[in-house]
This record gives sequence, C-alpha cells and structure tokens, in this order.
Amino acid sequence: MTSLDYVKASSLLQVSLALSEGEHARVLAGGQSLIPAMRLGLTAPSTLIDLQDIAGLQDIFIVGDNLSI
Repeated sequence: MTSLDYVKASSLLQVSLALSEGEHARVLAGGQSLIPAMRLGLTAPSTLIDLQDIAGLQDIFIVGDNLSI
C-alpha cells in the first residue's frame, strides 16, 4: 500500500506550496473522477490537496465571454 498525504488547504498559497512539494500531488475539488480512478488503480497521487475551504473558490461566474472563479 502506498502512502498518501492529505492537505486541507485554506489559501491559494498553501495549494501552490503543496503542489510544488508533492511530485505526484493532485487537487481534489468535487464532481470529478479522481477517487474512482484511485480505487481502480489508474492513478496514485502522493498528495491530495482539498480545495473545498478556500474562500473565493466556491463560485463560478460567466460574464460575457469570460469565466471567473
């Protein structure tokens, strides 16, 4: 069994640092296929970085031709 680190990020700086430190780090945001892919052995990240609690990343807006998070 491989080791897996979990980071519950509270800022974009923390996300950036975790991504730079983890060779196979992946972000975890909701509504994605990362966890099923891990269960099937298709990917094995060294670090999961949870984006759920970062203020300002909860909303997605489309204004004209621009997408803003």
